[in-house]
Amino acid sequence: MRCALAKRTGWCGQCYATLKGRSAASSHGGTRIRPSERKAALMAGVRRPTVPDPGAPLPSVVLRGQFAEAHPNLAAFLRDTVYEDGSGRRTSTLTVFVEAGRVKLCLSDRDLNRTAWGTGDTLEDALAGLELALESGSADWRSSKGEPKKR
Repeated sequence: MRCALAKRTGWCGQCYATLKGRSAASSHGGTRIRPSERKAALMAGVRRPTVPDPGAPLPSVVLRGQFAEAHPNLAAFLRDTVYEDGSGRRTSTLTVFVEAGRVKLCLSDRDLNRTAWGTGDTLEDALAGLELALESGSADWRSSKGEPKKR
């Protein structure tokens, strides 16, 4: 027998405590649960996360406007989900922080497990410097720590 709360919401703390042997409130309506309901009642609080379909298209990020016009290579790293040859790629991330009065950028290429850095007196200077390095192919790519995560 399940209590009214468990029937309505799918889980009840008192029913759970009774099943685990932690308490037995005789006034609680859910003290007698059928063996067939036992596993479902115990696992009601644990939900399996939804996993995206591996065949589904990768999500696209929209970066356009002034940022994409001023920094097309940087925007491509952050936005594009496929390489030039058509194979899929994970989008990169850009971290911005200030240290010792200077703006620092870390472009993390998650697909190839590497990072490129840029610094400047202002955010615009740091973005322009990183964009120029990407455009000219002179970005100082460094290997990231750890193993790349699988898709």
